[in-house]
Order: sequence, then C-alpha cells, then structure tokens
Amino acid sequence: MQQLVWHILILNSICFIRFEGGNGRVVRIFIREYALSKGVNWEFEKMNREAYLRAMIKSVTNLDFLKQII
Repeated sequence: MQQLVWHILILNSICFIRFEGGNGRVVRIFIREYALSKGVNWEFEKMNREAYLRAMIKSVTNLDFLKQII
C-alpha cells in the first residue's frame, strides 16, 4: 500500500504541474490499474469525493491524509 501512496503522489505532482488544476481522471485510471496489478481493488466511486480531493491537494506536502483514505 505504501508504494501505491508514493505512485499517487508522483502522478498527482506531475499532473498538477503539467495541467492547471490537475488531471484527476488520469491519476484515478493509473491508480486503479496499478492497484489491480498488485491485487488491490481500489474503488474510487465508494470514496468520499471531498475527502479524496482534499487528500490529493495536501499530498504534495503531507501524505498523512492520503494514507488515511486509501
């Protein structure tokens, strides 16, 4: 799970810098596929959207929020 958090951070940073406002769809697709390849069923649809967005924004400087929702 720690690897998943780091991959999310890296993708979030790249997409946030490359595209103003980020590109959440790209990040979510990659996360889902990466998680599945590791045997983890990552279900974004069941997550609280607001908590997910706050965690993604804060993940650039603090991974604690991201770790809590994953």
